[in-house]
Amino acid sequence: MKRMNKTIGIFLVLFAAAGLLGQNIVEAIVAVINDDIITLSEYKQEYTSRMRMLRAQLQGEELSQQQEILKENLLESLITDLLLLQEARKLGLDVTEQVRMTLENVKRENNLTSDEELKRALAQQGISYEDFIKQMEQNMLKQNIIFSQVGRKIAIDDSEIVSYYKVHQEDFIEPIEYTLKMIYIAQEGKSSEEIESRKEQIDQKLDANEDFGQVAGEFSEGPEKDSQGDLGSF
Repeated sequence: MKRMNKTIGIFLVLFAAAGLLGQNIVEAIVAVINDDIITLSEYKQEYTSRMRMLRAQLQGEELSQQQEILKENLLESLITDLLLLQEARKLGLDVTEQVRMTLENVKRENNLTSDEELKRALAQQGISYEDFIKQMEQNMLKQNIIFSQVGRKIAIDDSEIVSYYKVHQEDFIEPIEYTLKMIYIAQEGKSSEEIESRKEQIDQKLDANEDFGQVAGEFSEGPEKDSQGDLGSF
């Protein structure tokens, strides 16, 4: 079955959007869904994150078009995601084992031998291990609830087809494949001003819709430089 592929471009300032609101401003709420809310800072953070992913895959006019689509559809997408997570909680879905297996796969493909090495690799990109796990859990819960709800609506009378489906359920799941890319800036031997200047250079190129892989090949100081920031897929 054809895989869905999503490329994730990671840079040091990926999650900086949470600080966009002034300290004296009460957090704004953009949507209330049952007992949950979506705040303005969450909305801005998600917009920034998704734009990073788009810049890692697209450029030019195509990127501009997708940016406009994102602006139009982001809030609806966040509401849909939250409704799916609420339903998953209500049904008591558990993705602990799926998360564990995915983490092992990520470590294996990136030559990491322990959770501590993965934590350090994420921390170098400004991403906390806890946020990484939380996002992975939420993605898996959403996939599982979609599959469970779709499965309930499939009515098949032929007993042989039903039996085949039960035995081969995994064949009917279309997996999402994530490609992880990053730009690594080494801190050793650099002043904070030098590091900040380098980050600004990279940000300017990405904001100008330059190809993420080319920027990684030019600026990254890690072993992934030669592969244009590509850390593999999972």
